[in-house]
Amino acid sequence: MKRISKNLYQHENGTFYTLRRVGIRQFKKSLGTKDKALATRLQRQSLLNPTVAATAADIAAFDPTAQPRPLLLAAAEAHEANTAFGSEDTARNLRLRKRTMLRLCSSWEEFQPVAIWKKFEAEGVAFKKEKGLEGGWVSAPNQLRWYLRSFSQFCLERGWVTATQVNGKIPRKIVPPRRVQIPSAQAVSELLLMCEAEDFELGSFIRWLTNSGLRLSGAASIRWEDVNFPAGEYRRKMKGGKVVVIPLLPDALALLHSRWDGAGRPSAGLIFSLGDARIKRVRRILRKYSAGLGINLEHPHLLRHYFASVAFANGFSAGEVAQMLGHRDGGALALQVYGHVIPSQLKTKVAQLRMVA
Repeated sequence: MKRISKNLYQHENGTFYTLRRVGIRQFKKSLGTKDKALATRLQRQSLLNPTVAATAADIAAFDPTAQPRPLLLAAAEAHEANTAFGSEDTARNLRLRKRTMLRLCSSWEEFQPVAIWKKFEAEGVAFKKEKGLEGGWVSAPNQLRWYLRSFSQFCLERGWVTATQVNGKIPRKIVPPRRVQIPSAQAVSELLLMCEAEDFELGSFIRWLTNSGLRLSGAASIRWEDVNFPAGEYRRKMKGGKVVVIPLLPDALALLHSRWDGAGRPSAGLIFSLGDARIKRVRRILRKYSAGLGINLEHPHLLRHYFASVAFANGFSAGEVAQMLGHRDGGALALQVYGHVIPSQLKTKVAQLRMVA
């Protein structure tokens, strides 16, 4: 379950629960609702009356269908305010998809989730064709699909839309495995030295990306209080809100320790204070020097693929790689998406392989 606030949790199915501790024992009680505002109100009441649960009278008194339908913009803002986010990345993504929906649909009369999704999908395909860009248009349509489903359910519960209006099935695009040519360790070392020579702070951040396997946003938001130097590990809130403890590679630990000493050993605060403008420079620097070296690491996320592929090549199991990447599936995604052949290591292994003694 996700922790929403003190003693208030949300199950994966959306139902809110209150947790109470009596001595060393912990008691969980369903509040009988999936509405965050109602759950918060009931949870406050439960502090006075521990046996409280959502009754028919409670729900009737807080009946969202009794509220007049607001403008579409106000409904979208209410949905955002009523959504529990597992991470800042999820909150940022919701705000982005909300703007997309409002750009493509300005009134309730135009609100048709399937039509909105198809219009957005057509825009993306046309843009990529116009610019001559390769690859599919996958992630953004799937994220808009997630937002439209969530917003539609929110409005349906309040009687602002009809089931007929929102029951159409929004297509889901299949994410193809990314084909990545993994470079040699020597080439990556040269890339990092070039990045540090141009901008030492950004170069250090790119080195942190390489040795941590984190996504760009996750690497930028890591804080000093998340790092446990004696244990050689750090805490990270992943997608869905789950907090995981991830071991640090020796090079990553040495990099953080060096920055910690240089900053006067702070106990809190961001490790890398870059800002959005400098984050964009990370992409530009990687593209510039990756192209110069002729290696396929022009995007920060490809460093995550490199991290996983090198770990696999060095004998790490799928479960171990999944733990370092912050995945919860035991390694299935890591094997399917992040594991790639390293040509230099493949040649070495083939040269040593003997079929007959």
